[in-house]
Amino acid sequence: MVAFNASFDLSLLDAELRRHGLASLGERLGRDVRVVLDPLVLDRHLDRAREGARRLGTLCDHYAVRPVGALHTADVDVAATIGVLDALARAFPAIGTMALDDLHDLQVDAHRAWAQGYNARPPEPGRERRTADLSWPLRRARPLAA
Repeated sequence: MVAFNASFDLSLLDAELRRHGLASLGERLGRDVRVVLDPLVLDRHLDRAREGARRLGTLCDHYAVRPVGALHTADVDVAATIGVLDALARAFPAIGTMALDDLHDLQVDAHRAWAQGYNARPPEPGRERRTADLSWPLRRARPLAA
């Protein structure tokens, strides 16, 4: 599966399945949710020193990916996400030679390291402290509201 900020979509889908009393993603697959390729996680890991936003649009600009229309529509976002993943593989050829399971595991570790660093930073002045979940690609399940 390829998805930009995959943990958001996968965690939302999993929570909705649970909310409706249906089998979770893992239960449906009969295993952990994998292999997931997430250009956001890969870019944060492979180009750590670059500052600035890591939204899909900014990564399209950075990697010279031209969306086929306005972002934030499903078809355009999918094409842009695949374009960014392709550009990442060209910019960092080592990821193109990795086994998919190894690349997934790299992202699990990379996300955890990023989240730990994010959580260690002081909050921006005047902003509420937010924390990043250490789990990826599924965030830790929160109890369902009664």
